[in-house]
Amino acid sequence: MPQPFTIETQPGGTPLATFDGAGNLNLAGQLTVGGAALGGQVLPGAAVQGSPFGNKPLLYAPTHLRRWRAALALADQNVVPLIYCGDSIPWGLGADNTTGTPNATALAKGICGRLQSQFGNSFRTFLQNPGEGYVFPNDSRVTVAGAPVQNLWAPTPFGQGYRLVGATQTLTITIPAGVTSITVIQGNMTQVFNAAGSNLADVTGQYNINGGGNTNLTALTNTNSPISTTIAVVAGNVFQVIGPAAAQTYITGFLLNSAAANGVQVHRICLNGAVTGSLLGGQASGILSQTAASQIIATRANYIWNAAPSLIIVEFSVNDQQFQNGGGTASQNGVTIGKYQNWMQQFCDQAVADGWCVLLVGGPQDQGYQPASPTLDQYLAVLKSIALATDHVAHVNISEMWGSYVNSQADGVQLIGSVHPNLAGHGDIAALLYDTLLGKAQAGITEPVPG
Repeated sequence: MPQPFTIETQPGGTPLATFDGAGNLNLAGQLTVGGAALGGQVLPGAAVQGSPFGNKPLLYAPTHLRRWRAALALADQNVVPLIYCGDSIPWGLGADNTTGTPNATALAKGICGRLQSQFGNSFRTFLQNPGEGYVFPNDSRVTVAGAPVQNLWAPTPFGQGYRLVGATQTLTITIPAGVTSITVIQGNMTQVFNAAGSNLADVTGQYNINGGGNTNLTALTNTNSPISTTIAVVAGNVFQVIGPAAAQTYITGFLLNSAAANGVQVHRICLNGAVTGSLLGGQASGILSQTAASQIIATRANYIWNAAPSLIIVEFSVNDQQFQNGGGTASQNGVTIGKYQNWMQQFCDQAVADGWCVLLVGGPQDQGYQPASPTLDQYLAVLKSIALATDHVAHVNISEMWGSYVNSQADGVQLIGSVHPNLAGHGDIAALLYDTLLGKAQAGITEPVPG
């Protein structure tokens, strides 16, 4: 809570203003703002909340990010992965000040795009930018041909992988400027694992450049763990992945890389809130839809393709989950506080066990909640409690920075009538996270050194 304070002309002198801790700033003397003298006025909490008189956002459990800080300390020597798993907010919706943001704008002006730019121009990394990072196979830049099947989401983030069978099913992407290599991630699933779907083991896929001869990707190992192949390319190449001659291959994603040998590579693994429930293993009517073994594979699909662990940011559609009494879509109903906490804890525990640390981000406020449902703040409190109780998991809450739904819209950082940030809001969140991850004092970090 905000603490009362007094502004004086000198110690013990006549107060110019007092703040009562409840959101009211009382102007007793002549306080000049922008050349205009204010005095004898009371500014209500709505007028000052979110201003310097309010709370600053706090990073809870800052020492839990020491794995990240140790990795960042070597970002001038190595490529350090930063994975942002989330919903439509970090995807970039609202970055054009509308709810119809095209992918190209989201990439450039959304939270993840701005983090890529900020880290790419950081003194900590010698101005290196290792590339854009992860791209879903159903990204708008990827042309899908031959009606590939999308099912059995477990080995791919959020179930957004494609099954390709034979040369009639293809995925094609034109290589953007600055990209010098592309990594293809295959699903690598066994016949037993696929028993509920195709009942076929995955087979190594093929690729070609500009329609040339087909070349096999890395041979699969039948381990149910994604396997990667990195291929040199140049901007403008038409890169195509096709199915094998027989059976199938499962393409879970692409990585776009530059020639940089160091720096922070930001991976945008973000989709809309109704889909990102797969991060927690599926949530149809609040019931886990996969077995325990599948849950582990689903969690690891978000990061296991990286060479070395670092940090995963999770901003998981908290505003969607509170529709747990029937106010949302089928993928949202039944997500009670208890189940939400169990699933989030499960994801964090697995990521930590695999060597990562996790930053749980609480999103901005929404305009209203389903009657009798837990409030958004209760879901945010779950994230805080997990961070405080789990080593290598920290938490920062956007709502602590922006305040209420009314204030964040009035202050110009949120779309009117939407939970999504606008262009300014995306920039503000990116700046907060960048400062937090670099250990800036204003972000509430107090740990002086890693370890």
